[in-house]
Amino acid sequence: METKQRWNQAVCGILTLNSKSEILSLNQSLLALLGYEKEEELRGREFELLLGTSAQFYYYSILYPKIQMEGLCQEIYLSLRKKDGQTVPV
Repeated sequence: METKQRWNQAVCGILTLNSKSEILSLNQSLLALLGYEKEEELRGREFELLLGTSAQFYYYSILYPKIQMEGLCQEIYLSLRKKDGQTVPV
């Protein structure tokens, strides 16, 4: 099975960001959970689009500096904003 296929079939939502917090890619599980059909709807947009106010504060004060220092964060609990504006814990 190819890496991209495994990535898209993962049960958990996965996304990658660049150093400017722009969305590079999302897997199908996260897209479905957030109510999007195509990765292109979010690719290149700022990650904060998916964050509510408290999640933005946590991201920019804790997670973003950690990512800058260590290069990644894994298994993070945040509430993300769905396409319809509702939030969902992930």
